[in-house]
Amino acid sequence: EGDQISIFPNPAKSEISLDLGNPNANSVLVVIIDSQGKEVKRITTNNHHSQINLSELSIGTYLVSIRNSKDQVIKTVRLNKQN
Repeated sequence: EGDQISIFPNPAKSEISLDLGNPNANSVLVVIIDSQGKEVKRITTNNHHSQINLSELSIGTYLVSIRNSKDQVIKTVRLNKQN
């Protein structure tokens, strides 16, 4: 399930694209966490392909946690945010 999910570009500037890889995917919860472990963004989507705006985030490294409807982590990606 999680191996079909892709997040790009990485490093990112103002937004990332989330591709669930499965057109029939159920909704997923995307949680972006900063280097101190603080949740800085939370989005629920059931779109096969979504754009996520990062413009309000500071430059740095974030963890992007993607969870299914049962709140199980199905993929975690280290994301670098640039200018």
